[in-house]
Amino acid sequence: MEREQQKLYCQIIAHLVLVDEEVSDAEHAFLEAQMDRFEFDDAARDEILEGLDMTKPIAELAAQLTADAGADLLKVLHDAAQADDHFDERERALIGEVEAALGAAS
Repeated sequence: MEREQQKLYCQIIAHLVLVDEEVSDAEHAFLEAQMDRFEFDDAARDEILEGLDMTKPIAELAAQLTADAGADLLKVLHDAAQADDHFDERERALIGEVEAALGAAS
């Protein structure tokens, strides 16, 4: 996965973590683990979080992912949503929007 795809991937996970307006330690750790997976340094992590725009439709972001990155992301989003042992309706809706965008993009 190319670097820009990895950043976008993490931004979408960050959207999910923030959508219910409550970030648990488990959710924070999950996002950090994903950024560790891609070996992001502090500057890249800052860029990801500073570039986060919660007003931008998640479907626009998801549609920019490759098919492989999107398929992987969907699995990870379900894990992220349950990281705090609570699958909020807003998290469920966001995952549905990502699924729809990825289906339309393929």
